[in-house]
Amino acid sequence: MLQKILGLRKDSERQFSEAEALAAIAVSAVAADHFFVDREMETLLTLLSEMPLYQRYSERRLHQMLNQLLERVQVKGTIALVREAKDVLPRELYPKAFRVATEIVWADGVFNRREQEFLNDLQGILEIQTETAS
Repeated sequence: MLQKILGLRKDSERQFSEAEALAAIAVSAVAADHFFVDREMETLLTLLSEMPLYQRYSERRLHQMLNQLLERVQVKGTIALVREAKDVLPRELYPKAFRVATEIVWADGVFNRREQEFLNDLQGILEIQTETAS
């Protein structure tokens, strides 16, 4: 109650920045099949570090953000985290977020039912047209 009165929030309740929102969708893609595969995490780090949105992030800061997001996805679940991220992510970044998620789920060479369901849900949440998603 005191937290509510003072406007304090737990980290798991804090609103995302744009960079965190995109990273949250990427982390959700890693967690989609309930396995945290090194190859997927490496792909995530490579993709994010190449984007202008993360140029000011040191390696340490990027890892810290991703660890916080991994904790958050374990508490809230992938789809809840994606919905929360969508509320902050600018519409013009929706296709990029979808492409990043797609590359991550394919990174380990295995594409299972859970990952397919995740991408289908993500496509709907981000309102990605089927032609764009293909």
